[in-house]
Amino acid sequence: MTSTSNEPSNMDKMKVSMNNCWASTLACGKNTKEKALIQKLKFDLESRKKAFGVDYLTKLKQGANEQDLKLVLETAQKDIADLEHQIKEKEDIIEGNTVEAKKKIETNKSTVKPATPTAAPPAAQSAPVVEPSPVAPAPVVEPSMTPLKTVPSDEHGSVSNPAVTVEQ
Repeated sequence: MTSTSNEPSNMDKMKVSMNNCWASTLACGKNTKEKALIQKLKFDLESRKKAFGVDYLTKLKQGANEQDLKLVLETAQKDIADLEHQIKEKEDIIEGNTVEAKKKIETNKSTVKPATPTAAPPAAQSAPVVEPSPVAPAPVVEPSMTPLKTVPSDEHGSVSNPAVTVEQ
């Protein structure tokens, strides 16, 4: 008698789980890298804004003409726009990594195959139960009333073993 089941085997489930775990780990690692780069770009953005203020006020104090001040402003605006664009690109990469990982996980789930049919043992012939074999009780040893023998020691005070002989 064969039993057919639409349930995947435990090994197949384990493979899918491990593949899903790996896909999530890769996406998380990639996203963490991109998030760190975003933080650096945000820091650079704030630094550039501060540098613009310093540059503008310095030029203003030096009596720069309107064209020089406009050049400082345009350069700062271009740099800031570039940094904001880089931040947006990094955020898009994170979104892409997340979507890619979700697709991979869904693909892994859909590739799980049902377990192969196996021969089921008849209900009356289940696996035999193995009973432990009885162990003989340990013999009872009565205490001896004879005194213990002393073992001679060498001149350094360590006990020598009379059972061991050393040939010279």
